[in-house]
Amino acid sequence: MELIYGSGVINLPKAVMEKINEASEADLKFLIAYSADSQKGGDEFVSALGYDKAQINSLIAFWQNAGIISQKHGRTAKKIENMTAKANNSNAEKPKKLRPSEEMPHYNGEQIAEFIRKNKDTRALIDSCQQTAGKIFNIAEINSVIGMRDYLGLEPDYIMLLFAYYCGIGKKSVPYIEKVAFSLYEMDITKYDELEIYIAGLEKVRDNESKLRTMFGWGERALTQSERTLIKKWLCDFGFDIDVIRRAYEITIDSKGQVMPKYMNGILQRWYDRGCKNIDDVNAAIEEYRSQKEASNFSTSTFDTDEFFEAALRRTYGDE
Repeated sequence: MELIYGSGVINLPKAVMEKINEASEADLKFLIAYSADSQKGGDEFVSALGYDKAQINSLIAFWQNAGIISQKHGRTAKKIENMTAKANNSNAEKPKKLRPSEEMPHYNGEQIAEFIRKNKDTRALIDSCQQTAGKIFNIAEINSVIGMRDYLGLEPDYIMLLFAYYCGIGKKSVPYIEKVAFSLYEMDITKYDELEIYIAGLEKVRDNESKLRTMFGWGERALTQSERTLIKKWLCDFGFDIDVIRRAYEITIDSKGQVMPKYMNGILQRWYDRGCKNIDDVNAAIEEYRSQKEASNFSTSTFDTDEFFEAALRRTYGDE
């Protein structure tokens, strides 16, 4: 059996054979492409591999440590700089990943082992997530964790916080946590501090949901998406506590005789727009209106709270 050399050959240092058992498939592909490019004076073969800047740097470091590629000086330095710059520009032009399906990319055993070898923190990440979930992951679950790290580009502390929160509330299914990770990615919540804020909002909603169910008489029925959206808006976006929401509820019942979440939202939106942050601010705003009404020689025998918000509520319902 003989090699067919065709129109050219690629020369490799003999010392490569000493590292061939340690080198990964990616390491060998890179070295062959790098050698071919070196003989041509370009970098088209390395570029064709599609590696990003971080991957190229990692591959270069492997062969430099092995003594196969010289350290960065002269033409070698310029060539490496060109390759990493091109990879960096290519990545900058790529659009943000969107969910292609309901699943992460599938990594085979060799790819998983390679990723763990290249990213030393991955083994500790998997161990931490397993401990948090209270079980040893199967290959599909390990695939999910690596996908969050590799495909979505989430940092280990972010992934560990995600597991800690959802396992803590009894949602220990790795496929479920994977779907949450995708959703957060699409919402552009990809940093640890952003996830902390998001979770704090979820906790505030959880802590107050039972109180709101009791207040509104919703019992144990499932909330509609509209109701969930409004509750999140009042508690998280507006930052109101339960006392402020209760005051808006009382005004709504006094005026309309029934629970009307959209009507309540008009009141709460009005308070938020006025800069109210808590029940004291709300009471002060109402008292200010009362004083202005008395000064204008309106009737002072009763305080028509509904009138105070009427213009805003008409705008809410599109009556103006």
